[in-house]
Amino acid sequence: MNLLRDNAVVAIDEGAGRGRRDRILQVVSHVLTEQKRNAIEMQAVVEDSALPLSEVIAEFPDLNDLVVAIASQQAARATEPLRSAMQSGAFDDVRSKLIEFGTGLRAAYSSVLIGFLRKAMTEGLRHEIRRRIYEEGPATITAALCDYLDAAARKGKLAFANSAYATESLMGMLREPLYQELTLHSQEFTFYGSAEEAVEQAVDIFLSGCNIQETAA
Repeated sequence: MNLLRDNAVVAIDEGAGRGRRDRILQVVSHVLTEQKRNAIEMQAVVEDSALPLSEVIAEFPDLNDLVVAIASQQAARATEPLRSAMQSGAFDDVRSKLIEFGTGLRAAYSSVLIGFLRKAMTEGLRHEIRRRIYEEGPATITAALCDYLDAAARKGKLAFANSAYATESLMGMLREPLYQELTLHSQEFTFYGSAEEAVEQAVDIFLSGCNIQETAA
């Protein structure tokens, strides 16, 4: 069954101003998410995407470049709340913003990025491709969080001795349930509760160590 041809083409936004590259990324990401496909099967994903293969190859001659581009797109989506707050200078509710980020991070990893990481770990990809996936995905997300935490500290909303350590501490707590899912192929959050609860708990524990009162009542 071709999910896109049967059900999902109507859901794809092909409005004016969206270029061919953006459309390819949107369609392929949709297939990866809806069909729970692994990035290892990228050739098959493209074939199932209702996109002309020649069009995809014209934009991404090496399908590994498509993987990297989607990782970059997912990272941009996950970090949008942080970037938006920094651009507007809004740091009044750090807890809510970090929970929004954590929720988006889980969505990005559980839908697409987790497959890419599994591919990098198990398929023996060239070092260059593994590096690019990491830099465009996880490293970009970590850097954006570090920038946000630094900015919040300058506003007097957070207090910590080392922003890099603070960033890794929060990322570690947010990633732990995701890594369990990656390594155990489990959708269960028996120890952490629901996915939402896991994010809230991680943020509250982090904030309690930053000497501010942003935790839920």
